[in-house]
Amino acid sequence: MLRFKADFLAVILLAAISLIGAKAEAAPFAYITNASGFSNNVSVIDTAINTVVATVAVGTSPVGVSVNPTGTRVYVTNVGSNNVYVIDTATNAVVATVPVGTNPYGVSVNPAGTRVYVANLFSNNVYVIDTATNAVVATVAVGTSPPGVSVDPTGTRVYVTNSESANVSVIDTATNTVVATVPVGIGPFGVSVNPAGTRAYVANQSSNNVSVIDTATNTVVATVPVGIGPSALGQFIGPEQYESFILTITGSGNGSGTVSETGIDCTITNGTSGGDCSEVYDDGTVVSLTPSADAGYTFTGWSGDCDADGQVTMDADKTCTATFTCSDPYEIINDLYDSVNTEVALRSIRIRLKGTLDSCFNRMPAAIDGDIRSLNYAVRYIEQFKMYVNKYIKTGEINGETGDGLLQRADDLIASFTCEETPEP
Repeated sequence: MLRFKADFLAVILLAAISLIGAKAEAAPFAYITNASGFSNNVSVIDTAINTVVATVAVGTSPVGVSVNPTGTRVYVTNVGSNNVYVIDTATNAVVATVPVGTNPYGVSVNPAGTRVYVANLFSNNVYVIDTATNAVVATVAVGTSPPGVSVDPTGTRVYVTNSESANVSVIDTATNTVVATVPVGIGPFGVSVNPAGTRAYVANQSSNNVSVIDTATNTVVATVPVGIGPSALGQFIGPEQYESFILTITGSGNGSGTVSETGIDCTITNGTSGGDCSEVYDDGTVVSLTPSADAGYTFTGWSGDCDADGQVTMDADKTCTATFTCSDPYEIINDLYDSVNTEVALRSIRIRLKGTLDSCFNRMPAAIDGDIRSLNYAVRYIEQFKMYVNKYIKTGEINGETGDGLLQRADDLIASFTCEETPEP
């Protein structure tokens, strides 16, 4: 199943375009600013039918546009009127006008949707707008003639291109201060950060290339030649492409229980799985499955693609099998076995039958008279005794003798065994 993983870089023209972002599936709209010919408006395109469905009048010479993560607001920079228009996407109406610096170009909303960053080309600064109040709450001085701005995926850093000073200012959003200045190509214009936040890509309009910045070190680690006059503006890096794989849970054994994890709630009964027993996970996801046995049963282990702890790394479609069995159907109450004299052991052992043996072995009668019965047979070790009792409960016989009614199901029934004589090795 193919989804989104490697980063793709698409250098676009200056004409601003923005998709609605996080809500693209619910409301697939694109917002395009129209500045030429005194249009001074924003076209709203329904991307499902590739048709303009609304036109919103804004300020003078609109250039930059950015949609908030929830898709409820669109922010448009107006170069000629030195302000930002805020559009309500539900009504396609302007609900606020925010005065900013001189010739605002680039605009970017942080991932939380709480701050908008506006690069003012002629005032050499970045305005920070509080989206709750639509008021400017900070002004950050940067380099000369900043046209482009991009917020990283964590919302902690803002990258601003300075076209005349040929560098990028890195702003710490916690303090609204410049913490690094990175030399790039000539005439840097657009800037965009990849989804992982590890690289910033800068389109250099005059040197006809793209500078790739390592965000951990704030250094250029690659320069990519492109066409003439690259003028990318906005988020011009596509989402990650990644594969996703299906994890399937199956069951085995004669017991019952559940297996759970995010997206999985699987019921296992006598080896048959039911409920929600599969889930899709991204490539590389480590899934930790949690088994839980029902009363009277025991989880005995994993098989298939997961390890002994129920963990599996999703790098292909995987299947994990959970085994549930009936719990030990008895417990030793007292052991009078003479551990020293093993040649001849005359002893009495009492056991208590427990659990839902009828559901385990489908042979225990529903009613029982409560009498304590006795059986005489030879055992040598307590482990052998347990084995014989297990065999008896399952088959109703020991050493060829049937025992219907001798041992029967009851939560607190105590059966006495008098053991005499040592069997042959």
